[in-house]
Amino acid sequence: MSTIFWIKDQDTGEYRPDGIAQSKTVPVTIDNPFPVQIIHPDENDYPPVEIKGDTMPAEVPASTFDHGSQTATAGTRVTLATSQSCREVLITAKPANTGYVYVGGLAVSSTSYGKRLGAGSSVRAAVRNLNLIYIDVSVSAEGVDYLYVA
Repeated sequence: MSTIFWIKDQDTGEYRPDGIAQSKTVPVTIDNPFPVQIIHPDENDYPPVEIKGDTMPAEVPASTFDHGSQTATAGTRVTLATSQSCREVLITAKPANTGYVYVGGLAVSSTSYGKRLGAGSSVRAAVRNLNLIYIDVSVSAEGVDYLYVA
């Protein structure tokens, strides 16, 4: 069963997924071929929930486990890989980096990003294809190493 935890951001008041929230279980109907449990932190104030059918159950074994690396020119976003199907990826800023790596979607930049990584820092993401993840860097020729499971 997949489990999703939600916490309320104290600054914005918006809900976001978080794996460590203490919460109440709420029954919901979801268009998904796998069982899903939605957990909310506040029993009186629920955010909207939307889950599509691409969720993979944790017990499905990986068919591929591989790695790669990517560098970028400062101010120019690049995809993590040209096209590689996957379920999950661990992205780690190269240990020798002197600046930041900005990880995000199509519009990633030094001012708009999902995660900013310093040297050696990592972020993990569940994604269908590595070409959906983009990076930008603050120092040209720096970048990331990544491990993925397909």
